[in-house]
Amino acid sequence: MRRRFRFRPAVADRLEARTAPSGFAHIRPVAVHPVTFRVARAGLQAQVVTQVNQAFDSFTEDYLRAQATYVAAVGAGVGNTATPQYNAFLAYIDQRVRLLGEQLVAAFGSVPGGLNYVPSGPFGGGSLVVQSFLNRQINGALRTALRGNIPGSNDPQTVTLYTLNATTAINTARDATLNGIQFLTNHTFHNGHKPH
Repeated sequence: MRRRFRFRPAVADRLEARTAPSGFAHIRPVAVHPVTFRVARAGLQAQVVTQVNQAFDSFTEDYLRAQATYVAAVGAGVGNTATPQYNAFLAYIDQRVRLLGEQLVAAFGSVPGGLNYVPSGPFGGGSLVVQSFLNRQINGALRTALRGNIPGSNDPQTVTLYTLNATTAINTARDATLNGIQFLTNHTFHNGHKPH
């Protein structure tokens, strides 16, 4: 019969008791160069443009669905500001615009300069570029345009006009966002930094 040789620890096989080196040695930290992620500007811009377009496409689809639901639910009473449906539609607009803003923060956060501070000026100083943009364009202009664009009648032609007006406001906000992204990625603005 063949004998198997396996490792069998014995009491004599002890680990070294000390945990520090026995001599004095200079320990020098390893020089590490900072890691930089260089993404081609065109690639970054294309990625951010895709995020922005997806956010606005989703927003447009959701808004138009909610508008159609509002018109169908209210029927002939469309435009009556005393109905619970009217107040629910206003609340929906506010919440959905906030969600769009959060989606755009994610897009602006990956753009160089999007998180820089805005210098003092007419649109506020000390806020981030993304905050300034969202307060002016999305939470300001878009939200106001949609809240003031609730159909006053369930007549198909009237609803179509309100729908066209809403989609125009949404597309205007989309274009402003895409222009802002382009300006930031191309370093068109100094983003709070003085030119050298």
